[in-house]
Amino acid sequence: MKDQKENKKTEKKSRCVLGKILIAVLFFAMGAAGGYYYAQYENRDQQMCDDAWEKVADSYNSNDLRRFLEKFPDSKYQKLAKERLNKVVLLENAWADVCNSSKTTDFIDFMNRYSDAHYENLCQGKIDSLDWDRVQQDVSLESVNYYLEVHPNGKYLAEAQLYIEQFNQAAELAESKSGDIRQKMQEVFAAIGSNDMETLMPLLADRMEIFISKPHPTKAEVKEMMQRMYSSHIQACSFDIPSHLNIKLEKNGESQAFATHFLTRQHIVRDNEGKTEDMYVVDALLDEELKIISLKLSKK
Repeated sequence: MKDQKENKKTEKKSRCVLGKILIAVLFFAMGAAGGYYYAQYENRDQQMCDDAWEKVADSYNSNDLRRFLEKFPDSKYQKLAKERLNKVVLLENAWADVCNSSKTTDFIDFMNRYSDAHYENLCQGKIDSLDWDRVQQDVSLESVNYYLEVHPNGKYLAEAQLYIEQFNQAAELAESKSGDIRQKMQEVFAAIGSNDMETLMPLLADRMEIFISKPHPTKAEVKEMMQRMYSSHIQACSFDIPSHLNIKLEKNGESQAFATHFLTRQHIVRDNEGKTEDMYVVDALLDEELKIISLKLSKK
């Protein structure tokens, strides 16, 4: 009987110890699980912060950086984010002052003042556009070549190359007409030299921009001018035309015109005392039918 009681006590103690062990194991497991999930939660938050920072670390948008600081105020990137924000705000304000400027020097000064690859690209783009605007205002072989020299890989490379192609075609056409235009100049100056209005009038366009010095003359006004130019003492007059004329094809309103520029020497035979020679700079413009649109003579 006594032994039975002892056995029951021992069994009860064993169950009590086992229960305590189970409870301890359960608490340990719960703590471990809690720690694990807490660590997982922390890792997830840190990963979100890392991912967010990677997206804005090189941003040039101050709002991106402000949103990051608001969402992760205590992150390990706080100092870097604030430094980046200060730099970006400085650049944004400086850029706002010059971004609409029409002066290339403003963008050159900006690049010299702020060493930053992103804004350097923006400045180069602005300079590129401004230089092309100047080409558009004065389309010439010289202006297009200047653009290509300064911007060999510019935004308007294709347009510039097309202009060059058109200039080359125009130069070929002008050169092909050089002989005909020289012949026309000889006919015009021969008619002027002999005061032959019957020959001269068909060589002139119906609407002229200038003749010798008179702007927009009618053919009747040209005749009057020529009559006043010659006195009865002039017995003969002639002009030397160079053996080769440089010709350029130019825009003239909606059409094209051939321009030439040369020196001519005037020879005068007279029966009294006076000039027998003179030198003139000639600027002539001929339409597509090789009629004179403009003939300007300036004393050399």
